[in-house]
Amino acid sequence: GIRKERPLLNLGGIINEVKSVFSDAREEILGEDHLQMFINEGSVKLSFFRPENPVKAIHEGVVYKNLKTPSLQDLLGMKVYTVCVRSAFRDYYDIYSLLEEGCRLEEAVSYAGYLSRHSIKSKIMYMRLLTPSFYEKKEEFKRMHPKFETLTSEDICNRIKKAIKEESLKPKGVSEQI
Repeated sequence: GIRKERPLLNLGGIINEVKSVFSDAREEILGEDHLQMFINEGSVKLSFFRPENPVKAIHEGVVYKNLKTPSLQDLLGMKVYTVCVRSAFRDYYDIYSLLEEGCRLEEAVSYAGYLSRHSIKSKIMYMRLLTPSFYEKKEEFKRMHPKFETLTSEDICNRIKKAIKEESLKPKGVSEQI
């Protein structure tokens, strides 16, 4: 069949929209399909991208004009996927924050599996989530003015364990006592 050309992101439109709300926003164009913007003196990063292969959202996010955000639950799934491909304290911090907001870990792991096209097994995801040495806090994290300033890697790991217990999950192949 004939492949339909995908329209490019309207980078200028996105930049103008964000700057109309956040006058201090600065942009970093990473490609024709990827834009990052930083607001509040760089303490907040907004990422705009169009994936090569669009993924379905499980839950409805917020829509503002032509910008669509993922739901918090889908964002948790994206973060679980992300920590399987890189280790950054901020991602684990986001996981902690999203669990505190009531998002469900089991659903997030399932969505992360979907995002990876099932190449990352849930066992690996749980092991990454339950290994605090993967997410040591860096000094520059303080510049983000986090809500939970004193949060440690162990606190995050304990919150993940609590979510596993609350949801009565029994992660297959994860031998650590929870």
